[in-house]
Amino acid sequence: MIFTLFLWTAEVYKLLRQFGGYLWRLGLLRFGLAFVTTVVIGPALLPRIEHLEALGLGPLELQQLVS
Repeated sequence: MIFTLFLWTAEVYKLLRQFGGYLWRLGLLRFGLAFVTTVVIGPALLPRIEHLEALGLGPLELQQLVS
C-alpha cells in the first residue's frame, strides 16, 4: 500500500515537473519570475537597502551584526 502510494506520488511529481518545464520553455514562468522580482520585490527591497547604506550599514557591516 505504501509502496503504491510512493509510486503514484513519484508519477505525479514527474508530470508536474514536465508541465513546469513546458511552462518555462513557453515563457510564462520566466515572465512571472521577472515580473515578481522587478515589480513586486524590487520597489519594496531597494528603499530598505538604500536606507541601510545611508545609516552606514553596508553588506559587510550587516554580516558582522548577524554573526
